[in-house]
Amino acid sequence: MSDQASDGTYSLTLSAPGGSLRTTDALDIRALLVYRGPDSSVTVAAPDTGLVTISFEQLDGPLRMSANSRLMCSGPSTLRKGAAMTFEPIGHEKPPGGDPSLPVYQRWQSDPEIHLPAGRWRITARAEVYQQATCGSDPPDHELTTSVTVSVTA
Repeated sequence: MSDQASDGTYSLTLSAPGGSLRTTDALDIRALLVYRGPDSSVTVAAPDTGLVTISFEQLDGPLRMSANSRLMCSGPSTLRKGAAMTFEPIGHEKPPGGDPSLPVYQRWQSDPEIHLPAGRWRITARAEVYQQATCGSDPPDHELTTSVTVSVTA
């Protein structure tokens, strides 16, 4: 299954497996960002989490996994018109030490693949693109969000 967002200059597509998913299934989750503007290429910047982040929200439970950020900028990237850049989930923030879900987060972070606990999950891809070579305290020039929902059984 997939979903797409576009603002005319950029498009963001999120793909996740559909059908019957189990906790033992490694999920192949990808986001594709495509520049569709008038130039042959563009140099952009993004927050330190990257141009695209992928987060997970358990709709029928307390678990939330979102990208780490130190609120700095990543280096500039060049996007060629029509060429997709692929993004996969990266490290996520941990809950406070007293959180009863801490063992779940620790297992999730140490897993080289994506395995989600049982439940209904909203998986969201978010692109934050700054047209200048650096980002700052201003909002991004382009911001796209798209999501899919998956169900995982034990």
